[in-house]
Amino acid sequence: MSEKILLNENEFILIPQKAMFWSNEAALVLSDIHLGKATHFRKNGIPFPAEAGKFDLFQLESLISMYKPKKIFVVGDLFHSHLNSEWDWFKDFLNQYVFIRFILLRGNHDIMPAFQLKLPNLETAHKYVSHGICLIHEPRGDETEYVISGHIHPGFTLRGKAKQVLRLPCFVIGSNRAILPAFGGLTGLANFEKQSNDRIWVIADNQLIEITSF
Repeated sequence: MSEKILLNENEFILIPQKAMFWSNEAALVLSDIHLGKATHFRKNGIPFPAEAGKFDLFQLESLISMYKPKKIFVVGDLFHSHLNSEWDWFKDFLNQYVFIRFILLRGNHDIMPAFQLKLPNLETAHKYVSHGICLIHEPRGDETEYVISGHIHPGFTLRGKAKQVLRLPCFVIGSNRAILPAFGGLTGLANFEKQSNDRIWVIADNQLIEITSF
């Protein structure tokens, strides 16, 4: 199930497929797809299924069908590294959705030259500000708006009474910032610096579960 929240008077829907829907902008917001990572690893001798990265595009296709966005914001790290064959998959994907504005807020892994990113319905920028919300891959600390970022790939560790440990991707929602989970299925999870007013929703079996004490 999804979860509606208000951030700086903007309505957002947290989606268990590791994305948000920004109602004010009719936009999907997601981060850290890291497309091309499977092929990058295969080239370096690490075995991955050849088309593992396509699953993320199938997930995005499902969200487009469900939410019918006018825009899709990728809050950094669309592509994992240098150009490889998975970029052709993404170009074919864009061609199916010429009526949607795709906006990439470039992250530290988005190292492809600008000319390769020049596609008819793909825009690039460092950040996007609207309705008192700032989308940026990695905050610099001088933003005055409510900041929604990626980069960290936040994960939360659940511990059972019998010493079981389960680590899950999560949304981190604070009073002045939100951190998105990594959308890509081939990304890891990292610790994040918790703030006292943070709310945490972990994602398990395509469900959102709010952690009420941590």
